[in-house]
Amino acid sequence: MTGQLSPGDPVKLQTLAEAFGTSAMPVREALKQLVAEQALVARPNRSAIVPLLTAERLDEVRCIRVALEGMLAERAAARITAPTVQRLRMLHDDMCGAVHAGEIKRYLAKNQEFHFIIYTAADLPNALRLVQNLWLQVGPVMNFLLGGENKDKKTMLRANVTDIFEDNHFRVVEALDRKDGLAAREAIANDVNVAADYLLSLKHFKSVPS
Repeated sequence: MTGQLSPGDPVKLQTLAEAFGTSAMPVREALKQLVAEQALVARPNRSAIVPLLTAERLDEVRCIRVALEGMLAERAAARITAPTVQRLRMLHDDMCGAVHAGEIKRYLAKNQEFHFIIYTAADLPNALRLVQNLWLQVGPVMNFLLGGENKDKKTMLRANVTDIFEDNHFRVVEALDRKDGLAAREAIANDVNVAADYLLSLKHFKSVPS
């Protein structure tokens, strides 16, 4: 969900068990669950890999995210507290710093925290679980947002697309602060769409078979 793994990365049972200091059994069960949720693809020898999303699947996930996350943001506007809004402001500042420093992993972790603070505030646990599943599927490809495919792409992204990210995040915080649900929904929808449009423009999604 936070982009700590990239598309195509291997996920080995024994390596995970050692990393978490546990036996293989709970890791095996966790991997089975992630495969069932389409966050991983099972491979032989008790391993799995992070799947390579197709353009069609990413676009489908985008459409569902816009609907669900927009709804959650709109509902959150009526329920979110002032301290939570202040926490979002701090996270927004932290994300801006990470973008300009080119620290993609820090940005993605803070971005995930930012979004799920909003969605949790909506107090719709079933919808929240659906959104978590969608983020499991698309989190790895978010690594491409700051990586780009060449210098020109990377420069373009930092100069333009990330400015839009920052603007949409700022707009959603302001909307939540004034309890404007429709504006919060619009800002979240714009944020999801800008990221998806950029990702779908990359060569990666033109080369992955459907």
